[in-house]
Amino acid sequence: MPTLHKQLEDSVGQITGPWWRWQLILLPLYPLALIHLIVFLVRFSRVRYLRGELYTFVSLHQMLAFFVYWIEYVIVQGIGAPVSLIELMGSTYLMLYFFITLISGIVFHYVGDIVGYPTIDRWVAYHKLAMMADYAYIQQIAERMGDSLDEVTKAIDYMIANAFLPLVRDAGTGELVMHNGLYDKYREMAMDPYYENVQEIARDMGRWPHEAFRVLQIQIELEGLPLAVDEETGAITRFEESEVEDHSRQLTETPGREPVSIQCPGCGARTFVKRHSEVKCEYCGSVIQA
Repeated sequence: MPTLHKQLEDSVGQITGPWWRWQLILLPLYPLALIHLIVFLVRFSRVRYLRGELYTFVSLHQMLAFFVYWIEYVIVQGIGAPVSLIELMGSTYLMLYFFITLISGIVFHYVGDIVGYPTIDRWVAYHKLAMMADYAYIQQIAERMGDSLDEVTKAIDYMIANAFLPLVRDAGTGELVMHNGLYDKYREMAMDPYYENVQEIARDMGRWPHEAFRVLQIQIELEGLPLAVDEETGAITRFEESEVEDHSRQLTETPGREPVSIQCPGCGARTFVKRHSEVKCEYCGSVIQA
């Protein structure tokens, strides 16, 4: 199952996806592609969490513009049409320009990664805190992370609106409360044998898999929901009532078998791990051992 970081990246990418497709369509008509690029930059320049996408979009424009021109140049040369000295000089300068665009495109691509990844990393941290009972208000998350209240609010609102957080934010107080309808629906679907993994539950609810996994994890830990969810594959294992009792008795009667709360060495999130075993962190993918 993809990490939260990867799922957030995919979600942000969906916003700019149609623009990428139109850029590919318009590139052969280069002036139109340039106008389209300018409109894209104006439209999203103020959206902070899309800054990485902006640089990547420019890099796509630059590199594809080079290849489109190069193909056109090769075709013209293959035809063997006679050209004047002025046309030849103009073609040389134009080729130099597009070589520069190729190099700048590569640079913009790496800048996009540098700018985009830290933003998603902070969102993962916001998400982790928002799902903890100790951080019931956005103000607490902003204070803990040392970020502006406006920045944290926009990130939390994005994750709520785009099915990453099963929460509701009070616009007046900033309080974050569990969305009871979603919470109960997850429990109901998890107990339905029709669903074999959290990905299927998330798909039918129109949510992201990480949210489904996290909610079920909370219900298992706090309510004793009689099932287990594999952190790597998302597979759901359901227990009969007698199996749950036997499992609980085995954990309490056998020293060293009970789960312990371990802090992730990668991002600091805490998760329950059985002794003498290891799991992958649901937030950053690091291996946690107990």
